[in-house]
Parts: sequence; C-alpha cells; structure tokens
Amino acid sequence: MKHHHRILRLAVLLIRGLVTHPAAAEPPVRPVVPLDGEWQFCMDPKREGEAGQWFKPGVDFPDKIQVPGNWQAQKFGQEIRLIRHKRDFKGDGIVNMTGVAELDERYSTEGKTGISQTRLVLADQMTPALLDFVASGGNAILLEMNEELSARSRPEFMRFQFRTYIAYNTSRIMKESIGIPYWPKWIRCNANFVENHSAIADFPHEEFPDYQMARMFGDYVSAVDFSGLDSVQRKKMRPLVWGLNMDNSKTPVPNFPLPQEFFYGSIITEAGLGKGKVIICSLWTLDGIKRGYPEAGYLLDCLVDYLLEGAADSQMPALTLEEANNLFQLK
Repeated sequence: MKHHHRILRLAVLLIRGLVTHPAAAEPPVRPVVPLDGEWQFCMDPKREGEAGQWFKPGVDFPDKIQVPGNWQAQKFGQEIRLIRHKRDFKGDGIVNMTGVAELDERYSTEGKTGISQTRLVLADQMTPALLDFVASGGNAILLEMNEELSARSRPEFMRFQFRTYIAYNTSRIMKESIGIPYWPKWIRCNANFVENHSAIADFPHEEFPDYQMARMFGDYVSAVDFSGLDSVQRKKMRPLVWGLNMDNSKTPVPNFPLPQEFFYGSIITEAGLGKGKVIICSLWTLDGIKRGYPEAGYLLDCLVDYLLEGAADSQMPALTLEEANNLFQLK
C-alpha cells in the first residue's frame, strides 16, 4: 500500500511540475554559414591533393566555380554528353490518330489526317484502315491510354490482388492482355526486363525498367499476353520490354510454398504485319506526355526514330491479316 502511495505522490509532483513550471528553453539555434558564391576550385584526377596538402590555409587554386552549381555545367571534369537531342520531325510524314494534341506539336502533325501517303501513324487503337495501311508496307505505333490506370505516379507494392490484373482486359488495342505492375507480387524488386534492341538503345536503362519508367506503369500496364507457349504472340511478335506476374491460386511449383502460375507479358512489342511494321507500347506513354513527363516523350521519340529510319532489328515472321484480326481490337 505504501508503495502505491509513493507512486501516486510522484505522479502528482510530476503533473504539478508540468503545470507550474515554465517550459524548458529551446536549445540555441546552430549558426548557419552560407556557402553560396564564388570559390577557388581545382580538380584532382591524379589524387595529388592529399600528399600536396592542398587542404592547408593559404593554398590557392587556379580555377573558380559558382556554388551551388554543377562541375560539368561549368566546364570542369568529364563532359556531360546528352544522350540525344530530339530532332525536328517536321516533314517526316507522321499522322496522329490518338487525339492527343501534344503529339501534333511534338511531331508537326497538325492537319494531317489521311494515312495513305504517310510514313508513320501514331494511334491508340487499331482500325481496319490502319491494318490495311501497315499490311501494305506502312508503319504504326499503337499506344495504350487510360487516364485512371495511369494516374498513379508512385507505384505501390501489391495494391491489387493478382486476379484484378487478369479478370478484365483493360487494353484498348489487344483482344487479350495481361496486367504487369511495376512491383511484382511478393518481392520488392523489379521483375521486368529490357531487351537489347535498337528501338530503345538510346533510352537510358540497365536491362530493366528502373525509375525512368516507373511513372509510365501507373497501377499496372495492359501488356501483350505472351504466356502461351504455342501462341502467335510467341511465334511472330518480339518483346522489347517484358515482365512476369504470377497467380498463387493455380498450378503448384516444386519447392515453392504456394501453388503458382506465372504469366509473361510484353510491355513494348514489335511485330511485322504483312509488308509493314507495328510497335505496341503498353506503357502509359500518351498519358505521360499529356502530364508533361519528359521520359514519356523521349521514349516515344526513340520508337518514332526507329521506325522512320527503317531499321530491321527483328527478324520475326510477319503476322498475316487473319492473325492480326484475331489479335487486335478493330474499331
């Protein structure tokens, strides 16, 4: 009982102390010394500074640099090399069928609607006329667009159960698609890959989609389904960027804790169609361009350049019109 009284008295004293005593003074603010301005500067590529005691007071350096600032931008150190300047696409005969006005300005497509005499068509859906155009030797880039699915610029891990990805076909281009999120199921690492292909050789990557593609994944992308071993997609289409997803309610995998079925989706896909060529971009590139994402515009520039230059990086057999009709949603 005495023990309880002592605890009660201590509690009362602490409360009274909090109420009757003024708050402790805030610690003094640490002095801040601004470093902005011009500084003497010297690169040390041979690591001579430590032995030469350059750190001692009174040592003068021959060059000057502005702080804050970037060394290379002030012509010191290794030169910054721009990967590529976006060239002027004016006069390249590009037709924009997406309805996205930003592409008209980017590729000088204002007023161009006919596709019979053009070199390249940008579209968000396949049409019978576009199918005939490509089969006759034209080029097309088909771009998925979905304002809701593309809205998430910071992908979450497992925001949806896997069934959400495969229950509905959210593609506007393909009759069948598979959802590929930026984060794969269960493990917080990237399970998507970038192939060595000249169409995206200029786009920065280290053989997997890092943060330069993250904002173009949104919630998930509606990728071309490559899961079937004997499918036309596997035999006649080439994945340039692809990913894996899995469903833990299906086929057991040896030595794996839960039943799994893996799905294989192509995120950027190339295919021959008759005499022409088509690229399907399942990343939310159009939505990214509308939102002002520079990486989205630059990725599309790379794909446009590749088709306009007439490169033939993929030696896959071409789709027939019948096969294309079975694969694409025709609007």
